[in-house]
Amino acid sequence: MNSHGAYHNYAYLDCFKELLKFKWKYIILMQNHDILLRTNYELVKIFTWFNGTNDISADNMQPYMYRIDTNYKWTFDNLKLFKDSKRNFNTSNGAPIKLKFAKSLVESSVSREMIDYMINTLNLTTFMERLQVNRTNCCVPEETMLATLNAADEINAPGGFCVTTNLFMFQLHGS
Repeated sequence: MNSHGAYHNYAYLDCFKELLKFKWKYIILMQNHDILLRTNYELVKIFTWFNGTNDISADNMQPYMYRIDTNYKWTFDNLKLFKDSKRNFNTSNGAPIKLKFAKSLVESSVSREMIDYMINTLNLTTFMERLQVNRTNCCVPEETMLATLNAADEINAPGGFCVTTNLFMFQLHGS
């Protein structure tokens, strides 16, 4: 791993798998010199209000598309995104569903249901490999993975949300 995000998603996923063995409701991801400014009592109250919703920012991906390999066909089928392969062939208006990208900060609060979904329903192997490809332009894959999974309506992630304006999501056109 390095400060440009190389292989962070792999470390997160390994930690998520281990943490599923324990009882908890939210994971808080922090980075660098982040510190919590809330007590455990306050966090429990906040997460109770969240009621399973993830706290993952979503930002306009357009200025950051240089971080994505635009020559790759980002369809669910090419990514083999779902472990249930039938879901990879779902279509929208007769066309294969392409992944829509969002950018976020690493700092997030992610529900157990979302983590379980990522580990047991999704196959993130190809997705993470493809995010890792464009290293020459300082791709920051850990700022893309969770936001994209959380905000892409077609993935139907627990606690996720769909942002329907192009201010936040960017879908590759063509291929």
